Amino acid sequence: MAYFSLSIFSLIVSLSGLPNLIALPKDAYTILFIAINIVLGLLLVFSNTPVDVYMQQHIPEKMQGRVF
Repeated sequence: MAYFSLSIFSLIVSLSGLPNLIALPKDAYTILFIAINIVLGLLLVFSNTPVDVYMQQHIPEKMQGRVF
C-alpha cells in the first residue's frame, strides 16, 4: 500500500505543473489545485502510516527519540 501511494503521489506531483500549459479559467485552476491537495493529503496518510509502523518495529527503543 505504501509503495502504491508513493508512486501515485509522485505521479500527481509531476503532473501538477501540467495545468500551466493549458489555458483554463481562474476558477478551474482553483478547483483543480484544491482537488490535487486533497488527493495528496489522503495519499500521504496511506503512505506514512505503514512507514511509521515499520520504523517503530525495526528501530531500537533507545534510538527512536533520535530518529523520530
